[in-house]
Amino acid sequence: MSYGAMAFSRSSGRNYICAIASPPINIIVFGESGVGKSSIINMLMGEPVAAVSNQAVGCTYESNKFRAIIAGREVMLYDTAGLNEAEAGTVSPEQAVQNLRSLVTELKTVNLLVYCIRGTRFRKIMADNYEMFCNTICGSDRKVPVVLVVTGLENEENMDDWWEYNKVDFDEMEFRGHACITATRGRVFRDGSGYIFQDLYDGSKEKVTRLLEDHAFESSVTIVPPKNTSTSILLLGVAGGPNLGILSSLLRWCKERPILCLLALLFSCGILYMVCLLYLQ
Repeated sequence: MSYGAMAFSRSSGRNYICAIASPPINIIVFGESGVGKSSIINMLMGEPVAAVSNQAVGCTYESNKFRAIIAGREVMLYDTAGLNEAEAGTVSPEQAVQNLRSLVTELKTVNLLVYCIRGTRFRKIMADNYEMFCNTICGSDRKVPVVLVVTGLENEENMDDWWEYNKVDFDEMEFRGHACITATRGRVFRDGSGYIFQDLYDGSKEKVTRLLEDHAFESSVTIVPPKNTSTSILLLGVAGGPNLGILSSLLRWCKERPILCLLALLFSCGILYMVCLLYLQ
């Protein structure tokens, strides 16, 4: 069976029509609203096919699919709704969770997860979103490879330096690779000769394409989302609510110290038992 698709050639940077017969590669791009997920899709496609927003309230209502050819393979890129939009946003936290769950269930197999963040100071929501998506939806065994794409670095003297300065904050997260990029061409020069960040943009396109080539073609992983996904995600606080830090920290503490967690649970049960006895008397 063959497919007609818009193709991207890393060597030439041009689009062309190509027919292939191999199964498509499923790549899911996820992250907060306004970090550049849709811009990365547009960069890879070579044209503005995905709606773009740099606001906290995103413009992606559900998971959108885009077909491309990378390294001669058909690739399906899935642009997902932001994980932490406010309650007044276009997508509620509950709906964002349901959309992600439906996508994973529909695909059945996933080749690569692309976690997109903006290159600012590290925030705890970055770790919480990673844990929620990679563990709660894809399972704790983390068989699906995850790569990190850091956007918004066009004003840095060297975009790659951001990772060297900040990688210690990501020690508890597992990434097969990373790319520090800009996903914007910037404003047009006054003489209309081009865009201010065009060279950085072209280099960023090369980085992301190479990242996908290196890690998306290894193997596909069958995913069976846990039945309690929705409950678990809401407990983790997708919307970044006040309970997010407390609950996620408690879960991480229990995971790192299972014996102490068990002792604390037994102690709490003992206290509760004594309180019940006193109350019954």
